[in-house]
Amino acid sequence: MLELTAALTPRERQIIALVVDGCSNSEIAARLGLSAQTVKNQISVIFDKVGATSRVQLAVFAVRQELVPNHTPSGIAKKVGTFGLLEPRTVVTELSTSA
Repeated sequence: MLELTAALTPRERQIIALVVDGCSNSEIAARLGLSAQTVKNQISVIFDKVGATSRVQLAVFAVRQELVPNHTPSGIAKKVGTFGLLEPRTVVTELSTSA
């Protein structure tokens, strides 16, 4: 894995950190002054370099390889509502009250 991480450019590492934060391509583009298409292309290159097929796999890879040391994926927590996910306690409460 060390050779995979060594092959990543500083820009690719920036993009990976923003993916781990839960940023969309357009959010990454705005932060880095790039077009959304450029970000999409760079993420595809990153996927090829690390063998990932999804943003989740890329984020897991990045955290495991400590590419984003001392990084708390706070953006992901903020985006949970976007995906319509429920907190575990909510699910348990809903299940127990529906019986």
